[in-house]
Amino acid sequence: MGVIVLAGTLIGAIALVRNDIDLLLAACLVSAGQLLICYHVAGVSKLLQPSWRSGAELQGVMAHPVWGVPWAAAMVRARTVALLASWALMLGEALFPLAIFLPEAWLYAALGAMFVFHLATALIMRLSLFPWAFVAAYPSVLLLGKMVRDGLF
Repeated sequence: MGVIVLAGTLIGAIALVRNDIDLLLAACLVSAGQLLICYHVAGVSKLLQPSWRSGAELQGVMAHPVWGVPWAAAMVRARTVALLASWALMLGEALFPLAIFLPEAWLYAALGAMFVFHLATALIMRLSLFPWAFVAAYPSVLLLGKMVRDGLF
């Protein structure tokens, strides 16, 4: 994810230097497209796994000695909480690409929710670099959303 967003940023920088709006659009599509694909594929792949649909996978990750922490494992120990959290994550990821069709305020809210997810994941699982590659693509998603809402794309 990080390398592709970096490539999109490089293409965008070249586009700005050359004053090339088409190349700038391509740069936007590289970064935003990668983010939308990543979220969608992650959500669909989880939806296809019975252990995610039952909440067991989330319980297992939070209880894992390397990736989990005791307080997070305690939070999802209740089956209802694990089910709700798992389904919120799966549906949020799988349906996220549709957010570019939403009004701007709702797109900001969707990005904010995903940022909170990434930040929580980074803190709980001690993945300090995890959120930043995704967050780096958010401006491209906002631009793509604006282009879609304005009928330019």
